[in-house]
Amino acid sequence: MPSILALLLACTEYGYEGSSGLDSVDGESTPAVVDEDGDGLPVDEDCDDQDPNSNAIADDGDCDGRLTEHDCDDTDPTNQMPADVDDVDCDGVSMTASGGKLVLFEPGGFDVQMGCTATIHCDEDEYPQHPVAFSRWWRIGVTEVTQDQFELMLGYDPSQHKECGGDCPVETLTWHMAVDYTNALSTASGLPTCYECTGEEHDVVCVAKGSPYACEGYRLPTEAEWEMAAKCNENTLYPGSNNVDEVSWYEGNSGLVTQPVAQKQANACGVYDMSGNVKEWMNDWYASDYFSVSPELDPEGAAEGDEWVVRGGDATYTDGGLRTSNRTKRFGGSPKHGFRVARTLHAPPPTD
Repeated sequence: MPSILALLLACTEYGYEGSSGLDSVDGESTPAVVDEDGDGLPVDEDCDDQDPNSNAIADDGDCDGRLTEHDCDDTDPTNQMPADVDDVDCDGVSMTASGGKLVLFEPGGFDVQMGCTATIHCDEDEYPQHPVAFSRWWRIGVTEVTQDQFELMLGYDPSQHKECGGDCPVETLTWHMAVDYTNALSTASGLPTCYECTGEEHDVVCVAKGSPYACEGYRLPTEAEWEMAAKCNENTLYPGSNNVDEVSWYEGNSGLVTQPVAQKQANACGVYDMSGNVKEWMNDWYASDYFSVSPELDPEGAAEGDEWVVRGGDATYTDGGLRTSNRTKRFGGSPKHGFRVARTLHAPPPTD
């Protein structure tokens, strides 16, 4: 796509068309229309005027790289951000963000509590059960971020299981690599970034800029958001079912390798693969006793730590490790680790 400067230089280079440069009516010099590709649009108003094979008129009104018929804001030439490129159904939700959709949750509490139910065996760090509420609107990804989505944003795919395909969850990435993706997605969508990062690819190092609930950009979900979305007001053993095979890829059906996202049954909130397939990085530092001190409103994990919370289990887990409340921790990445995205909204989203 030519820049504005390039378009201005083109106008200067080609000057006026015609042999005399004079208007035949009044004899005064008149600029002629410079139209390189013959589509009827002057070069300084035409984003594709270097393409003589294009006869489309004003097919990209704001020159952001997306055709008008697929562009939510093509009447705004000042918007050069690709946020609308990433929102083909114009609903305000980025399409590259985790399966193309994010589930919306309203402020308030839940009918279920966070932590282990009394009917199954759990580890000590899953107690005590406690209520959770959120003060703001928030969204969480329908699926885990895929290999294609990750490569689209960052230009590389760290996954060990590439043979699984682009619709499989991205994996073999550290917490830092996961939040680097969320930063890139925020920038592409014209949103503030939630992490400060230095370096790139496998060497990137990131720190959170503050409370996750204060940032409106894309980020990792908090542990509380993840568990409440997984339970979706149901006390099932696994997210969405008491039958592990209905909702999970695990050692009993996966062949011990990752599988394409959204092939199993979603839970009641329409969220897929919250148990099995790949473990998911959380925004929170891990503390074994955090549930005993967690606030009810907007819990965001321990203030500091050496490892981050990982949730959901993976394709090599037995069914017992896939219970919704199970908590694990990790510092580095492995072929078993992926993630999904989340967002805080400081105002209610627009209604249709």
